[in-house]
Amino acid sequence: MKKKEIVSASLFVSALALAGVVLAGCNKTVVMPDQAEKVFQTANIYYDTSVEKAYNISVKIDSTDVVSAVSCGKVKATDGQYDNRSGVLTLSADFMKQITAGEKTIKVTVGSKTISLNLFAASKIVTTAQEFQDINKNLTGYYILGNDIDLSSIANFEPLGYYFTETDTNNAYFHGVLEGNGYTVKNAKVFWSDTTATNYGVYSGSGAVKFQSDAHKNGDNIGLFQTIGSSGIVRDVNFANINVRGRTIVGAIAGNVMGTVMNCTVDAASKVEMGTHYYDDDCNMGGAFGIVAGSGNVSNVICQCTSQVLGATGAVTVNGVQVEEAGIYLDWNTDYVGKTGNGWDHGTPNTNDNPWWKQCGVDKVGSDGETIVKDSNNSTTDGQYAFVGKCWGNVSNCVAKKFQITPMHGTARDINFGQTHLAANKSTSGDTDLGVLTNNLMLDDAGLKTASNYASFDTSVWTIANGSVPTLVSQYTIA
Repeated sequence: MKKKEIVSASLFVSALALAGVVLAGCNKTVVMPDQAEKVFQTANIYYDTSVEKAYNISVKIDSTDVVSAVSCGKVKATDGQYDNRSGVLTLSADFMKQITAGEKTIKVTVGSKTISLNLFAASKIVTTAQEFQDINKNLTGYYILGNDIDLSSIANFEPLGYYFTETDTNNAYFHGVLEGNGYTVKNAKVFWSDTTATNYGVYSGSGAVKFQSDAHKNGDNIGLFQTIGSSGIVRDVNFANINVRGRTIVGAIAGNVMGTVMNCTVDAASKVEMGTHYYDDDCNMGGAFGIVAGSGNVSNVICQCTSQVLGATGAVTVNGVQVEEAGIYLDWNTDYVGKTGNGWDHGTPNTNDNPWWKQCGVDKVGSDGETIVKDSNNSTTDGQYAFVGKCWGNVSNCVAKKFQITPMHGTARDINFGQTHLAANKSTSGDTDLGVLTNNLMLDDAGLKTASNYASFDTSVWTIANGSVPTLVSQYTIA
């Protein structure tokens, strides 16, 4: 071969390399790192299985040795579907497209050892508000946030999951996985509205959009998630400026959590509101959760949200009836006619033939009309709790902001973190003691920024330092 021809052949090989392909004997090809759509910095990687066109991914590994095998369960990579160059392992689209959604492990034989990569094979990488709302279309999917999600473009966010009644066969809870990767879901309005529009705009207001699903219209179990099912997992998510209004059982993250929530935050701009006369009959609200059910497990969640009963501010007149008490609102429904409450339930005149009903905001009293009813943990209640309205399951190593509430006809008092179920005090809710609250703290602003209060938090998941509230660390980092 002439010298000129040798140079041309060399340039041809260089061009192939720049294009992401290298010759490897017998005309075999291997992928190159510059072909990868994403390059991950750690052994935690994710991939979107919903894309029409598969793509390569790369990950930095602690070895420059030759890779001889790659597998994910029964899916085994063939020659040319992987390559390790200078400690950057690239996996081809042809290999990745064979993997179905789920949390999986990729085994890589490199040199004389095996490296394990944690793969989050997502049903969808969520990057927009509509994609987050569309989780309702597949409540068993695997989701990971690709960036912060701003929900302000959705006039009234439809809670994720569907709860009609306790025994309705149409119930569909969130049984999937939401991996937040340290990103933030923010600026949500989740406003239940009654159908009579008689509550002087507390719910409906001008131009409000009511929930579309009948599961949500009853106002029970209202939060960003309506119900997280027993196999559902929500983790590593910041929730910011989440404003939730419900009738009964309300929380910023979820009305009802039967599954697992861990390593999440709810910021101080978030707000939870509820209005019901059923409160303390297991229909309470908390800053993060209305109820943690018997199968629910919540850990390492920081909640700075404040919960409150809905009500008028100052004197309000509705159909000629003046309402002066703060902390209540009036609901009008003919179903209330003939009902007997605790003496304060009906509006003026105080008779049971009145269709106006006062909702919540007071310390509940017994049938004698005088004795204040206590909750399951023998504390005075008006339905408000800093973290969880009722815990039938397990809540551990969580933090809630300390603040005070002032019920109607009552005096200011510190809010409680939550309550469990002690049958001796509330036999109407069951004859078995349920719920465990372990190592949870109520902290003021200074305490929220004190590092020693978070000794139980995993520092591989959290950044913890004096002078600031802990922040989440991204588990999946991309170059």
